[in-house]
Amino acid sequence: MLNRASFAGFVVLGGVLATLVAPAPAAAQGKIEFTPFFASFYALSHVATNLTDANGGTFSERLSNAPAVGARLSFRLSHTIGIEGSFTYAKTGFEAGVGKDNTGTITSVGIFINGNAIMASGRVTLHPRRSNFRAILGVGYQKRGGDAWD
Repeated sequence: MLNRASFAGFVVLGGVLATLVAPAPAAAQGKIEFTPFFASFYALSHVATNLTDANGGTFSERLSNAPAVGARLSFRLSHTIGIEGSFTYAKTGFEAGVGKDNTGTITSVGIFINGNAIMASGRVTLHPRRSNFRAILGVGYQKRGGDAWD
């Protein structure tokens, strides 16, 4: 029967042996990285504000906040230079909310139209060793679609 001291020594010895015999990662495993992710799409400002309808009421239009899903693929060309690309899809829509009418009464009418936003980007990264410096140069693309944009 093992007492506590010999059991602890056995666990430590097993950990050291496992570390020594564990295979090192292959060179290719450190070069390519695929990262799927979930994100949130937030519209930072309105598309249009203080629009006037036929009855003299004002309303504003904006994209709705929505969950997003995407992936990033990066490839290291060397220890300091890499290339990466990402793709994101958000099921966002178009909202219009009515504000105050001519009498100052706040109305609570709003509409929502389904839509989506697709964002893609590609970039070259530079991150020198032993440095917190990182330079990124790239391009991006955004497409909006669905009933809201037809």
